[in-house]
Amino acid sequence: MNTISANFKFKGDRNYIHGTDMYNHTLKQLVKAHEFNTSNRVRFSIHSIASRQCQLILGEPGESFSKPNNLIADLVIETPEGPIAAMVVEADQPVTERYPYDEAKIESLCEITDQQIEIKGSSGYTPIEVAVAMNKQLHNHLLPHKDGKWFFTRIDLDRLLKKEHSENLTIVFKHNFNNRLTKSELLFRGESIGNIFFSLVSQ
Repeated sequence: MNTISANFKFKGDRNYIHGTDMYNHTLKQLVKAHEFNTSNRVRFSIHSIASRQCQLILGEPGESFSKPNNLIADLVIETPEGPIAAMVVEADQPVTERYPYDEAKIESLCEITDQQIEIKGSSGYTPIEVAVAMNKQLHNHLLPHKDGKWFFTRIDLDRLLKKEHSENLTIVFKHNFNNRLTKSELLFRGESIGNIFFSLVSQ
């Protein structure tokens, strides 16, 4: 087990640490520490919203550890040597920086048809940013709510996302569990690559 500082920044005008940044940074640190094949299954879950700086707790293959009270998110990658887990935990330090994020670049490349959204072309953003922005756009179209906001809370992937997924991706809305949790399927060139989940948070 290894604990490192994350040094997150706020994304755009948000005042919480975005799930896509937690996913990207945690995965980056795990890749530094371990070798992965792109066929490895990945599960990333967000348990709470973080408005303060965080730390990453990185595990070894097959290592298990208890979840602390300040847990924000966790990521698990399946490997032949056993699952490798990582946790994002909130610390006491404030987040002091932010960086620009133009979600409209992603939205402009998308087209919604019935219960699905499709993107064609490159927005310059990472695959997880594209997938989350697409699903948010689809939710706001299908399930608009004045008293709440749809948040990215989980993604289950059959294999690691790659750059090509961000330029040719389809998301199909599948289930709405009483607005507490929704499930949508990710497809790349017609082939399922996983599922993404959103939750409605009251404002």
